[in-house]
Amino acid sequence: MQISDLIPIGKLGISLDKKDGFLTFRSKESISLDKLKDIFLVFSDHRVRYVTIDKIAESSKNQFSILETEVLEEIENVKKVQVMLDPEVWENIRNISTNNFKGYDVYYKNKIIGKIVDTLYNPAQLVL
Repeated sequence: MQISDLIPIGKLGISLDKKDGFLTFRSKESISLDKLKDIFLVFSDHRVRYVTIDKIAESSKNQFSILETEVLEEIENVKKVQVMLDPEVWENIRNISTNNFKGYDVYYKNKIIGKIVDTLYNPAQLVL
C-alpha cells in the first residue's frame, strides 16, 4: 500500500498532553473517534506509523492516546502529522455514518417537506 492509497481524515493538533499522553485530533470530516481502532500517522517527511488507539479522553471527544508510546516523541518533534485510514476502513465508517440519515424526515420552516431516501458522499461533503 502506498501513502497515496490512504484517505486523510484529519491532523494531530500541535499540543501533546504530557501528563496522560493524549493527542488532539482535528478532523476534516465528522468522524467519531470511537469508531476508529487502527490509524496511520503520516509525517511531513513521508514517514508512516501504524498505531492503535488505546483510549479516548472522557473530557474531550477529540483527544485520544495510542498504544505505541514510542511514537509520541516523533509526533512532538515534527508537529505536522496527518491522520489517515485504509480505504476499506474509511468505506466502512462512511457507510455507518451516512446510513444513519436514511429514513429521517426533512423539515423546512417547521413543516415536513420530504424524507431522506439516500446519501452520497463526495470529497467535499455529504449529500442527502
